[in-house]
Amino acid sequence: MRGEVAAVVAIVAVLIGAGAGYLVGNANERTITTTSVSTTSLVKTVTSTYFDLGALLQLQVSLNASAIRAGGDVSAVIAMVNPLDVNLTAIPPVNRSAIFESWDWADFVCGENMLWDTASFALFTGRVTAANLSSAGTPLTLAPPVYPPPPCVTFASPSMLVFEPMGSEAWAYLSSEIGTLVDVSTHASTGVCQTLSTGATSCGGSGGLNGYWNVSATVFCGNSPGISSSCFHYFSPGWYTLVVEAAWGQSAFESFQVTS
Repeated sequence: MRGEVAAVVAIVAVLIGAGAGYLVGNANERTITTTSVSTTSLVKTVTSTYFDLGALLQLQVSLNASAIRAGGDVSAVIAMVNPLDVNLTAIPPVNRSAIFESWDWADFVCGENMLWDTASFALFTGRVTAANLSSAGTPLTLAPPVYPPPPCVTFASPSMLVFEPMGSEAWAYLSSEIGTLVDVSTHASTGVCQTLSTGATSCGGSGGLNGYWNVSATVFCGNSPGISSSCFHYFSPGWYTLVVEAAWGQSAFESFQVTS
């Protein structure tokens, strides 16, 4: 799996006018990654920042705990952040990895990429690192299986994102020259569904990571699978790792432990 993601991809800065902003794209430069070190605690806040060349667009992954009890949940926030005090223009790759697309479908009912194609994430069992990612197996399914599948609206991938200074807000340029202001961040969470008064099914994130879904074709999970469904499983005791891969080759690995 790891071979399909550029192992040595970095970000090059091009000054656009005097102090006007920066352009982020692909370049054959060395990637520099830093990671904060945390200790396991039921109340420890874990915040790691992974960034390229120490100055440009940052991939930030934050967990509110590195250990939880079974039945609890972990709040996990993923964001692409401009740490500079000037605008930063990011050009996502034209063709996304099929692996990233499969991760999106495992995380969201309609395969939506809430990070605007700048990154994708997956949750694996065990302690996963860059060294053993290729043998980590299939990621857990966080999106509830909905039968029949709901009608999904396909959104165009942005051809360019212009990040506002000092944050994750960016102007996304899709099919026109008019940009849409978006927040390039998301909560990685276990999805749930509910039936509305109209009879329609509404699905969304539960707000945290607390379990996964059985997506076997032989199992019927109902039209509105919630946590009471037999298809839903709370995390059993053990280690789990949230893996985040950015479009420009940055990687983040954050593990947490579930105790009995």
